[in-house]
Amino acid sequence: MDLREGCPELKTLYLSIIFMILLCGTIPAWAYVGLDAYLPISGDPVTPDFKFDKTYKIDYPNGGKLKDALDGWNLTVTCFGNSSSSQSVKQLMESINSQILSSKSAVSITNLDLFYMFSLRGTPTYAAMDYLLVLRPTITGYLINDGHGKTPSTLDASWMGFAINNPLVIDAKNCRNMVINHPAEIDAKNYEDLEINYPLNTTKSILPDVYNVIYNTPGEEIFDQAFNQNLIDSTPLLQIPLDKWDSLYDPAYTLTDTAEPSLSKGEKAGATAFSTGLDLASSVPSQPNNIGTDFVADTKYHLSKIDHPYASGTINVEGHANTNQIQGGWTFITMTPVSTCCPYPVHWYDNVPSLAWIGLGVGAVIGFCIFYFRRFKE
Repeated sequence: MDLREGCPELKTLYLSIIFMILLCGTIPAWAYVGLDAYLPISGDPVTPDFKFDKTYKIDYPNGGKLKDALDGWNLTVTCFGNSSSSQSVKQLMESINSQILSSKSAVSITNLDLFYMFSLRGTPTYAAMDYLLVLRPTITGYLINDGHGKTPSTLDASWMGFAINNPLVIDAKNCRNMVINHPAEIDAKNYEDLEINYPLNTTKSILPDVYNVIYNTPGEEIFDQAFNQNLIDSTPLLQIPLDKWDSLYDPAYTLTDTAEPSLSKGEKAGATAFSTGLDLASSVPSQPNNIGTDFVADTKYHLSKIDHPYASGTINVEGHANTNQIQGGWTFITMTPVSTCCPYPVHWYDNVPSLAWIGLGVGAVIGFCIFYFRRFKE
């Protein structure tokens, strides 16, 4: 069964990412961890997006066996999973729920969709490898206090920080692959299991010939240390306190896929946007840092890992919202905007400017005078 058939949102995400690969050759990694969420005052279930991304680049200026193994590759492997059909994704959901509970939060994840993509682009001078993992949990229980009228509502925000340090193995039958411009073909059905939380394990499974070049060489330890870092870690989102995030009220925020269908995608709702990692003035992500080191296998190579100084997060909270802390945990305090609609029915002529009425009146008088003058001469 293709999990995309039961997850139209994931199918849309899959197609958009594949389009970027075809257009650009490899997915542009600009955020180590990203979050996009909408929190309504009603407390209805919502589906935020967590994106975890790591990008590596191997330069082979001297040629060598890695150039022979990587040059010409344009490969993409994608995997899908859902907590209702995949035991490993269900265990992942339970692990995240345990961490949320330990933070004294009442938030609970009731469903979890997972998308994973590994992409490789090999050129005559370097190879770029990108590891992307997207989680879309359905969360409930974030409404701490339901306000009414002039009483604000309190929404939990402490659920956004979690980290999974254990391997995450996904069934290979839920993976697909696409190989472009290369005679070799990698069949995803031949994978027994695919570990997707640590880039090192993915590399060993998908590119064993590449790892064999590095294995048992002076560069093995450097390579392993760089690649042996877990993808699923959203704790950087809270390294910048919520009260330091940029905030801006939008009276006409449009509901997106981060809201459940019950919240009517496409509707307008006044919301306060809290964001970090983005320059609001230019809407350009913070610039990444290239952390590189040389390592030696059959010859000297250069390994770069693209890190980003800030996580990128955007949380749209319904109403006029501010941040607050309760027993060390972050919350949003928000109120629905008071309607300013006039107490009587609005007609088309209510919005006509007064000067326009004056112009119409003057025009009517002039018209009457011309009509009367012509009749008098007759």
